Amino acid sequence: MKSNARVLLFLAVAALLTGCFEKDPVEAKPTEGQDCSREHLLSIQDRQARSEQASKCMTGGSYKPHTPATF
Repeated sequence: MKSNARVLLFLAVAALLTGCFEKDPVEAKPTEGQDCSREHLLSIQDRQARSEQASKCMTGGSYKPHTPATF
């Protein structure tokens, strides 16, 4: 019985501490050749263009929107 309690305690502690000690946090990298500063994004007047530029900055340009399937 004590053995089962120890195993459960160990598993509970391991589950609670999972992800707490990340060595190097991953930082988003802006798309090369594009200015992703807040000031630059706010200076873009066209709302659609600003949204597209911000999306490219956040995803590094790798995100492609889903195209709906046509049957």
